[in-house]
Amino acid sequence: MLTLNVVALPSILPIFSAQPSNHQFNYLLANTGVANFWDSIRSGFLKDNSTQVVESPSTLQEEEEPQPEEFVLVEKTEEDGVVEQIIFSSGGDVDIYDLQTLCDKVGWPRRPLSKLATALKNSYMVATLHSIQKSPGSEGNEQKKLIGMARATSDHAFNATIWDVLVDPSYQGQGLGKTLVEKLIRALLQRDIGNITLFADSQVVEFYQNLGFEPDPEGIKACFVLASYRLTIPSLHESELSLFLYQYPAVVLMSTLRFCQFGAIIALLQCYFVMLSSAQMTHPTEASALQAVRRKLIDTWGNLDDWQKSDPCTSKWTGVICTGVKNDGYLHVGELRLLHRNLSGTLAPELGLLSHATVLNFMWNNISGSIPKEIGKMTSLSLLLLSGNQISGSLPDELGNLPNITKFQLDLNQISGPLPKSFANLSNIKHLFRQNLGILPKLIHFLLDNNNLSGYLPPELSKMPKLTVLQLDNNNFNGTEIPESYGNISTLFKLSLRNCNLKGPVPDLSGIRRLLYADLSSNKLTGSIPTNKLSNYITTFNLSNNMLTGPIPSYFSGFPYLQKLSAKLTLDFQNNSLTNISGAISPPANVSIKLQGNPVCQRANELNIVPFCGVPTGDSEAPGSSNDLPEGCQTQSCPSSDNYEYVPESPVPCFCAAPLGIGLRLRSPSISDFQPYKFPFKHWITSNLRLNPYQLVIDSFIWDEGPRLRMYLKIFPPFSKDTSQFNTSDIQHLMDQFATFSLTGDDNFGPYDLLNFTLLGPYKNGMSRGALLGIVLGAMSLIVAISLVTAFIFYKKHKRFYPKVFKKTTTQKLPFEN
Repeated sequence: MLTLNVVALPSILPIFSAQPSNHQFNYLLANTGVANFWDSIRSGFLKDNSTQVVESPSTLQEEEEPQPEEFVLVEKTEEDGVVEQIIFSSGGDVDIYDLQTLCDKVGWPRRPLSKLATALKNSYMVATLHSIQKSPGSEGNEQKKLIGMARATSDHAFNATIWDVLVDPSYQGQGLGKTLVEKLIRALLQRDIGNITLFADSQVVEFYQNLGFEPDPEGIKACFVLASYRLTIPSLHESELSLFLYQYPAVVLMSTLRFCQFGAIIALLQCYFVMLSSAQMTHPTEASALQAVRRKLIDTWGNLDDWQKSDPCTSKWTGVICTGVKNDGYLHVGELRLLHRNLSGTLAPELGLLSHATVLNFMWNNISGSIPKEIGKMTSLSLLLLSGNQISGSLPDELGNLPNITKFQLDLNQISGPLPKSFANLSNIKHLFRQNLGILPKLIHFLLDNNNLSGYLPPELSKMPKLTVLQLDNNNFNGTEIPESYGNISTLFKLSLRNCNLKGPVPDLSGIRRLLYADLSSNKLTGSIPTNKLSNYITTFNLSNNMLTGPIPSYFSGFPYLQKLSAKLTLDFQNNSLTNISGAISPPANVSIKLQGNPVCQRANELNIVPFCGVPTGDSEAPGSSNDLPEGCQTQSCPSSDNYEYVPESPVPCFCAAPLGIGLRLRSPSISDFQPYKFPFKHWITSNLRLNPYQLVIDSFIWDEGPRLRMYLKIFPPFSKDTSQFNTSDIQHLMDQFATFSLTGDDNFGPYDLLNFTLLGPYKNGMSRGALLGIVLGAMSLIVAISLVTAFIFYKKHKRFYPKVFKKTTTQKLPFEN
C-alpha cells in the first residue's frame, strides 16, 4: 500500500492558498509536524475517539460531487496531415468494452463486464484519456479510442484510494500516466479529502514514489483476507455474501454471514447446494441482453415463446446454445441459432453484450434495419450469418474489430454504401468481401452478391494466397474495369461478376489452371474474346449480354475432365456483337454453345452454326429426386407416419430407420450440371461427417437463381439390430457440424448455406419428459448422498476447531438485519 506524502508534491501544492496552515492535511508524513498517519486514520473511523477534532477554516468551496472537466492535453500533426488530440476528461461514461480492450493491451486479467460496470458506476471519480484522430477532409469521421484511465473511490470525507491506473503501451513514456494520477490528486485535495492511498505492483512502486507516494508509512502494513476457496452466494439479503474456507486450520470463517444453531455441517451443506444452483445460471448481463433482443424482434410464429422462462441456458430457450460454466461461475451464451424462424423487427444493440458467443445466425428471416455497431464488441465471434433478410444501411466500421471472425454471410440483403476499411485487420477471415483489403492470408471465399455495393473492384484480391471463390454478382461498380491481375489468381476456382455494370476488356483467364466456372455476363465489356485456351476443368464460361466484338475462338473442345464425368460445358456468348468464327466449331456432345443475338448468326448456314443460333431451349437441369422404394420391401412394414423410412442403399435389405432432414444450399457451386457430381458430393458430405455412404440420401435438388443449388438431404442412422434412430447426442452433433460450417470445403461445391433442419417422428420433442425427470431426480439423490457423507467426515475430522457457541439453541441474528 502506498500513501500520499504532500511534502513530496511541489507540483501539486500551488493549487492551494499561499498559507498551507489553513489546511491541516492529517495524512502528511514524518517531518511535517502534524498528526501521524495512524492518528489520521483513527480520527476518521473511531466513534469513541476522545480527541476533539477541530476543523480548520477552509477557503475551498465544498462540493457534493466532483465537477467534470475536459480539455485537450496534447495535439500533434503527422506528416500525412492527420491531427491527433489527446483529450483528458473526468466526466462522461466509460465504454466497458473499450476499457476491457485497454486492459487486454496492458496484460491485465479479464474481469466480468457486469462487475467492471458496477465498479465504474460506484467510483468517486473516473479520469480518462482518449486519442482522437482527424484526417484531412474527413469532418465528422473522427477516430476515437480510449488510451488511458484511472479512478478513485472515496468516503467523500476523509479517505480515498486510487485504482486501475493504466495507459495504452503505445502511448506510454509520454507522461500521460503521471498526468492522470496528478489530476486525480488535485481534485481530491481540492475537496479536502485526506489519506490518499493506492495499491501497486512492486515493479511500479518507484513510479508512484516519484509522484509523492510513500510505501508503508510508519511501518503500517496493508492486510488482506486471502481465501483458498470461495463460494459466491447470489441474491441473499440483496447483497453478495461470501464464505471463505481455509485449508488450515479447518475453520469456517464467515465474513458477512453468521449461521444459526444448526452449526457448521448445515452451513457447509447449504453453501454447497447454493453453489450448485448458482453454477447453473446464465450470466445476468447476457440474460438481460437476450430479453432486449427479444423485445426488438417480431415473432409471428411464436418460436420464441419459451423466452419467457426463467433462465436462458437452464430452460434451453429456442436457438440459445450455451457453453459450460466459466471461471466466474456462470453459464454463457455460445451461439444464437435463429435461422429460418420467420422473425422480423430489428437487431438489438445489446447483442454486443454476448461476449462469449462464437456464432450469430439470423439467416432466412425478415429482419430489417441496420447492423448494430455493438456487434463489433463480440470479440469471441467467429461466424456472423445474416443472409436472406431485409437488412439495409452500410456496414459498421466496428465489424473490423472482431479478431476471431472467420465467416461473414450478409448476401441477399439491402446493404449499401462504401465498404469499411477496418476489415484489413481481420487476419483470420476465410469468407469475406471488401475493398482496400491489404493481404488476408486465410481468405478463401469473397462473396457479397445481390446487394447495392458501389466503388471499384479491389485489385488486392489478386494477392490473396488462398482465394478460391470470387462472387460479387448484382452490384453496381459503376463502370469499373476488371483488374487485369485477376487473371493471375492461380488458386481461383470460380469467378462470378455477373450484372455489376463493369466495362473494359475480358481479362485473360488462361493462367488460372484450375478454373471451373467464370460468369462475366450482363455487363458492358468490350473488345474481343481472349484467344488463349481456358482451363481443362472449365464447366461454365458465360459472356452473354455484353458488347463484345470480333471472332469467336474455336478452341472449345477436348476437355478430358468433363468427358470423364460425362458433365456438360456451357459457353454462353448471347447478345453481343460477335461477327465471325476463327475456324470451324465442332464441339463434343457435352459442350453447349449459345450464340443467339450476335451478328454472326446472320451467316449461320454459311458457317454451319445453325444449332448454336436457334431459339434457346430450356436446357437447365431438371429438378432431381430419389424416393424409390427398395425392391422387395413392404410399405406397411415401415411406419412412415412416425417418420420411418427404408434406407435405400442399406447393406441389409429393408432396414427401416428414422432420418434427420437437412435443407442445404450450395451458394456458389462451380458446376452447372449436378447429376455427374452426385457421387463426389455424397463422398464429400459423408467423409466430413464420418458416415457410411449409404447413410446419406439426396432426397431432392433444384437450381435457384444465382445460380445456387438447393437440396434436401436425409441422413439415416447406421444399421443396428438394437435401434433404428439416432440418439440425442448424435442428432446434436450432426446439427452442430452443419450449423457451425465445420465441413471442409470442396472446390466443385464451394461454400454452403444451412436452410433448415427437419426433426420429425422420434426427434420432434427430443428426450421424453419421463426419462429427463428420472435423470434429474437420480442426479439430485446422488448429490445429496455425497454431500451428507462429505459434511459428516469433515465435521468429525475438524470437530475440535468449532467453538462451543455453535451448541447453543438460541438463534443468532444476521449482521445486516435491522
